[in-house]
Amino acid sequence: AIPVISNGNIVTFDNVQSCLDATNAAAVMSAEWLRRNPALFFGGKQICAFQMVQEYLELLESDPCPLSFVKSHIFKLLGTVDGGFNHHAELRERMGKASTLHEVIETVTLLR
Repeated sequence: AIPVISNGNIVTFDNVQSCLDATNAAAVMSAEWLRRNPALFFGGKQICAFQMVQEYLELLESDPCPLSFVKSHIFKLLGTVDGGFNHHAELRERMGKASTLHEVIETVTLLR
């Protein structure tokens, strides 16, 4: 038998089991929503988006990546959470204009 992996619209942990039940797939995968919630497959446990951003910023010290990636990831993580960029347009604009990692960190600090 060839294992089938389902993909598409896995937004919450509840969607994982619903998808498996409906499709009998061996597994599910998610791409876009994992950028918004890297803890998606963490058993449904809610993890603070700001905590994930802090851990992400700490990982950048040992594993740097282009600033455009950093900003994109942070926009996804903090775009729609309570207290995130959706509530602070001026900080969203500031993040968009940030040209250094230091400016990104400062903006995240102001957002918290």
